[in-house]
Amino acid sequence: MADLVLDTVTKRFGPTTALDAVSIAVRSGEFVSLVGASGCGKTTLLRIVAGFTRADRGTVSVAGVRVDTLPPHRREIGFVFQSYALFPTKTVAQNIAFGLHLKRAPKREIAARVAELAALVRLDDITGRYPHQLSGGQQQRVALARALAPGPKLLLLDEPLSALDARIRAHLRTEIRRIVEQTGVTAVYVTHDQEEALSISDRVAVMDRGRIVQEDDPVSLYRKPQSRFVAEFLGESNILPARSDGNGALIVDGLGARLPRPAGLPVAEVYAVSVRPESVVLGNGGAGALAQGRLVSADFLGAAVRLRVAVDGIAELTALCPSVHWAKSGVGAGGPVSVHVAPEDMAVFPDTGAAGA
Repeated sequence: MADLVLDTVTKRFGPTTALDAVSIAVRSGEFVSLVGASGCGKTTLLRIVAGFTRADRGTVSVAGVRVDTLPPHRREIGFVFQSYALFPTKTVAQNIAFGLHLKRAPKREIAARVAELAALVRLDDITGRYPHQLSGGQQQRVALARALAPGPKLLLLDEPLSALDARIRAHLRTEIRRIVEQTGVTAVYVTHDQEEALSISDRVAVMDRGRIVQEDDPVSLYRKPQSRFVAEFLGESNILPARSDGNGALIVDGLGARLPRPAGLPVAEVYAVSVRPESVVLGNGGAGALAQGRLVSADFLGAAVRLRVAVDGIAELTALCPSVHWAKSGVGAGGPVSVHVAPEDMAVFPDTGAAGA
């Protein structure tokens, strides 16, 4: 059963279309992330679900009940803001208890729920502190506990880690996933950080100019993008031109690879193929090489080495290789290399131009 259903939700701000007939269903207990560049509409969509912004058209249903006509406090939705929005004059315990007081829950029930959630977010030893006495990561966890306290049917998180440094973000995104799994709540998470979305989500929806352009589980979305935009937005990718051979196959220019035309691929005048850098394997020759090239540069990144290779018919290919393997290759700048890419590591789609165009 879907806990959240959006049907053709549309929103305009003057001449600008923020959301263009967006439809999506989020299953019960699922963790779905919305990703996209600034201004793509992801936060507007979240605010419409919460009731902070009214849609011009379309419907929003939560647990089978249409809620787009209800005020925010009647939607049974928890919201974690980017700024946390904690009450500065209330302690950790009082902040967590806020929603329960609004529901006029009994004092004994409030105390038990606060203790339960404080332990869940690992703040049970500092419940008497005030927000100014907490680190950014601790404030984020208080905001999460406060949103969960009333037992919402749906949890919305609007870039909750954007104000934190990279190391803390990496730790807390794991914590958020743990907490959401333990409570069983359905969650929709907005972020501009692709790695963050891929690492914690059951499903990711990529947005561009007010539309969801592709949604899938993280592995499928990364490995099989359906457009240049998705391929280039979700990490680094080599985009190679491809053409039909007229007999049901596609030829990848430069590599000379012949691919069967994927079922369901839209008919187009020109096609493109996405190859992730880690799927490009370089060698010193041998059977199965698609092309021969020349090593242009090797940039040491610690665990990996980023390699740039010049290949006839292609301006340049980027490969990513574990540094321990590359150290044993003995190939230096200017040296010849063979290029290997498995057919299953090539994603084909109609070529509509540069990302976001």
